[in-house]
Amino acid sequence: MTGIHLTEKYQVMPNMPPEQFEALKADIAERGVLVPIDVDEDGHILDGHHRYRACTELGITDFPTIVRPGLTEEERRIFARKSNMLRRHLSRKQVRHLIAEQLKDTPSWANNRIGQVLGTDSKTVKAVRESLERTSEIPKLDKLVGADGKTRPTKQKRPVAVTAANADELHKILERIERGVSIEEIQGFLSEQGFQTIVLQAPDPFADFDDDGKKAWLLFTHFLHTKVGFPSDGVGNHVEWILRHDFKTPAEWFGEEGEKWRQRIGMSRMNQKIIKAWETFFAKHDGKSLSDILALIEAHLAKEAGGGW
Repeated sequence: MTGIHLTEKYQVMPNMPPEQFEALKADIAERGVLVPIDVDEDGHILDGHHRYRACTELGITDFPTIVRPGLTEEERRIFARKSNMLRRHLSRKQVRHLIAEQLKDTPSWANNRIGQVLGTDSKTVKAVRESLERTSEIPKLDKLVGADGKTRPTKQKRPVAVTAANADELHKILERIERGVSIEEIQGFLSEQGFQTIVLQAPDPFADFDDDGKKAWLLFTHFLHTKVGFPSDGVGNHVEWILRHDFKTPAEWFGEEGEKWRQRIGMSRMNQKIIKAWETFFAKHDGKSLSDILALIEAHLAKEAGGGW
């Protein structure tokens, strides 16, 4: 490394107000640079522009640095943004600015992926994305790349209501749905068997979840219907409403994050008996596989007269 260079493209935040910068200078003059300045292998500052500028004005040349070699251009900008997100006390406007800049760099990344790389909440990323889409600053994409590197549709279609001749046929349909068999193939399979099927199409609320996530939310729907007493035609709508507000797990909805959100919009506090009942219900079924949960729901559907949820 031949020297240190100020590079505007990695200075992701505006300059400090003069009074704050003078306070930083005074602190460095008294105690030195306590947080090392991050640079790439060529000496370009990734994080620490204000500390470097303060040292220059004070005539300090001996200060700690950390070299971050081997980063791509994209990774350098991510590093700069995340460093500011995690270390500095940022206003809501500043946080949204950093998220917006990341979305402009990587619009094809899913909200959870951007949330992870910046160390922020995916709910906030979602809100910023929607704002940028409305003003056409980023495109509205049909597919996004998640934190696991997999590309998924932003909206998926799946069967959410099926009628079949008997429980055995319904089980076979569910198995094919879980394997990703197309609606046409399912309908063809049934017609060969001589049964009639009605398939309703709707966005899949669980499309972005892994098996554990799907299992938790399916258990949650079953809990609401069988233990809390939600009507069968209202459970799905209620769960989709919760998911639209980007809660990742039922535990998050029942926990502190959910409570803060409910208070913010004027909802009443969650009944502690319901929370305890959910914890007991989930613990009872947690060891079961996704197919076990589907079979449990199927058995319940088979007992209910006139269809399912």
